[in-house]
Amino acid sequence: MAWSVATNKRMRNEGRGFEHRTHVYTSFQQYLGPISRHADGPRDIHALDYPYAGLVIEVVDAAEPSMFDALDAWLTGTYLPAAQRQTAAIAHSLRFRPRQLPKVFSDVGDVAGVERRITLVHFLDVAPDGVWDDFAGHGAAVEASGLGRLELCAPFIPTVPGTDLYVEES
Repeated sequence: MAWSVATNKRMRNEGRGFEHRTHVYTSFQQYLGPISRHADGPRDIHALDYPYAGLVIEVVDAAEPSMFDALDAWLTGTYLPAAQRQTAAIAHSLRFRPRQLPKVFSDVGDVAGVERRITLVHFLDVAPDGVWDDFAGHGAAVEASGLGRLELCAPFIPTVPGTDLYVEES
């Protein structure tokens, strides 16, 4: 995390940040690991470089902080394998846990409930709108486990940096 803090400080000093914004979900994350559709690739460490057609982020909170490990075990052993069977377009599901922010970022507040939150990033072979209905039951599945609650499920498509390619669609 020290590298991320140093990089962030340097970028701010170079004027490469915009501090007059509302931070909704800004955090440094600890990587917990992947659940992958195929063992033979592409590897999880290449997920951001691979030309996936989109991704879906899910934020799941444990019912109680003491239930974090049980929730993560259920996500890994039951929920994510079932999601990948239901939605063949999910190539990887990567798990992250937010960390408390260093106090050096006075303009950014910590994420509430950081001690019980898991962020799932599902990398898709198709655009999210092509499989969006498959995600409709995820909240009910998490609730039924008794271990937590799905707080956010959000689709994203790739952009082309440096262009206004999708501006007219917003």
